[in-house]
Amino acid sequence: MTYPAKQDRHVLVMSFTWSLIVLIQLVSARYLKAWTNWNMIVHSVNGLLAFALTCFGVDHAAKSRGYKLIHNVPHAIFGVCFFCYLTLVVFGGIIARVMLV
Repeated sequence: MTYPAKQDRHVLVMSFTWSLIVLIQLVSARYLKAWTNWNMIVHSVNGLLAFALTCFGVDHAAKSRGYKLIHNVPHAIFGVCFFCYLTLVVFGGIIARVMLV
């Protein structure tokens, strides 16, 4: 049995996990509230899990490169931008939820 190349595994893992995370976030925020009061708990836990997994992934990627950012690689630049965006989304959601309570 041959395994996909390291880059191919990265694509498969990221595509699968983010598809699942986004689906759970959308369903919990939009549709789950009609059936149960657990929607915000599911949404919050999934959002924090997504943030934790992203932090782990960023740390792993940075550690494997000696904590040096590769400035001339678009994928690395996009990854840092995505991490910053996700951080803003998570903290924005927390602030919005606190303001609603």
